[in-house]
This record gives sequence, structure tokens and C-alpha cells, in this order.
Amino acid sequence: MSGWLEHVLFAFFSGTAPLWIGLALQWKGTIILLFILGIAATLWFIGRMPRYVLRSISDLFYEDVLSKLK
Repeated sequence: MSGWLEHVLFAFFSGTAPLWIGLALQWKGTIILLFILGIAATLWFIGRMPRYVLRSISDLFYEDVLSKLK
């Protein structure tokens, strides 16, 4: 097999590994994988949340300070 084809196939099968594992394990595996993906998405969202909250608080603070300076 040529080098680029190996890389393409490896990227495809490693990227879709959860799908293949879920299909191999049928419903139980799919439900477990969906649960794990849900936890990962929740943790990602919680990890991103403080930045949005801090940014909005700092924006409110700066607007208040700027309004007092005017």
C-alpha cells in the first residue's frame, strides 16, 4: 500500500473507532459510548463556560467604569 493511502485509511478508521466499537458491541456498546460522549461534551462545555462568564462579568465591569469616566 502506498504511504498516503495508509495515512488516509488510518485517519478514517481511528476517527470512526467509536462507531466500529459500538457496532461490534451492538446496543450495549452504543449506549455506553453515547453516555461517554455525553459526559465528554458536558465536561467540554463546563470547561468553556468560565471563560464566557468571566468575559461577560469583565465586560460589565468595564462598561461601568467607562460610564463613570465619561
